[in-house]
Parts: sequence; structure tokens; C-alpha cells
Amino acid sequence: MSDWRERQAEVNLLREEIQEHQKRLFLFQQEQSASLQEIQDERARRAPKFEYLILEDVSEEELDIRGANGWELVNFASYSVGGGGMGVTAYKVHLRYVFKREMLPLSDELQAIYDEMDNLRREIATKSARVDALVD
Repeated sequence: MSDWRERQAEVNLLREEIQEHQKRLFLFQQEQSASLQEIQDERARRAPKFEYLILEDVSEEELDIRGANGWELVNFASYSVGGGGMGVTAYKVHLRYVFKREMLPLSDELQAIYDEMDNLRREIATKSARVDALVD
């Protein structure tokens, strides 16, 4: 009989230890989750940011000006307009140019303004999502 009680006591002790380890594991995973999110956020902050510009029917001189201003031509496409059957309407080919350039860092003052607007946008999105959840 005492052998059974000893085993039962050991089982109870092990169950308590298991629960404690599960709690510690849960907390550790939460801490690591926050760290991983911080890493992802930091990488996103440090990643180069780009702005894009789309123009149509650009002359060679305009291309040179864009290049001098840091714009890189990344794509272009042609499309046609007109030619409405039997040659009644004029047929015109257009060229669409896509440019990009890296966005340079803002001054501290302008960055603070941008960050405040970004925070407000996030708060609006969060609260809007909460409203949607409550309404549905």
C-alpha cells in the first residue's frame, strides 16, 4: 500500500512540475514572440524605401532629367489607342514609363511629423477593426 502512495505522490509532484514548465514555456514563447516582432519591425525600418513615378510618352530629354534627379527606369510598356475599324479613327501608340528611386531619410523634425501621422493612422485602423468586430 505504501508503494502505491509513494507512486501517487511522485505522480502528483511530476504533474505540478509539468504545469510549472508549461507556464514557463508559455511566458518564454510570448517573450520570444515580442522579440521576433521587434526584429521584423527593425528590419522593416532599416530596409530601403522607394517611391515610384509613372509617366507617359516621355522624351529623351525628360528621361535624362529624371535620371539626374535619381529616378531609375524600371519598366516600360506600350499600348495603342484608336484604330476603330476601317481606318476611320487615328491609331496612336503610347509608351508608359515606370521609375523608382530610394527615399532618402527625412530630417528629425519631418520624421517626427511623419511618425505622428503614422501612429494616428494605425490607431484609426485598430479602432475601425474593433468597431467592425463589434458591429458584426
